[in-house]
Amino acid sequence: MRATFTSINRDRGRSSVSVVTNGMQLEEEGMRMGRNAARVAVLAAIAGSLFVGIVEGRTALTPFAFTGHWIGCAVGQVLLEGDFTAMGLRKFKGSLTVQDKTPEQCTVKGKRKTEQIVVARFNCQRPCDQGSGLRKSKVRVQGQLDVGSETISGPYTITNKGCGNSKAEMGQLVITKETSPPSLCL
Repeated sequence: MRATFTSINRDRGRSSVSVVTNGMQLEEEGMRMGRNAARVAVLAAIAGSLFVGIVEGRTALTPFAFTGHWIGCAVGQVLLEGDFTAMGLRKFKGSLTVQDKTPEQCTVKGKRKTEQIVVARFNCQRPCDQGSGLRKSKVRVQGQLDVGSETISGPYTITNKGCGNSKAEMGQLVITKETSPPSLCL
């Protein structure tokens, strides 16, 4: 004679169905674990393919060497001249001299974000025109990189602090690697 007994177990908000047939117990919860494992495997495969796509997109840049002597100008006849050193494939740092009314020495840190986008920050300081103290300037450039002509051009934002005033300005910047200043400066 075959005896079948079915019970519904409720524990901590989960329920499972147990079926006992001739002393053997089968549980639906085991099947649920199998479905969860399949879901986890599918999600892991999707996440892995997204990660590989992101990594491939970042490593597929056209090689470009930032190391070298750079010259250029900001709109308004301000000449720029400096030396950059590559810090890996995407990052660079260096120094820059801004030839305005009073020359300013700047430190530069930059990073190539995509194939054509470069973000750089210049931290500059110079003595105040009147009185003692230092005027500190922070410049942020988000420019277009032209690998063929070795040029970075784009808008910049400069924030000046010190010497009794604080102001922000915007403009256009063009710097070229190891050539004469762009025609924009003339």
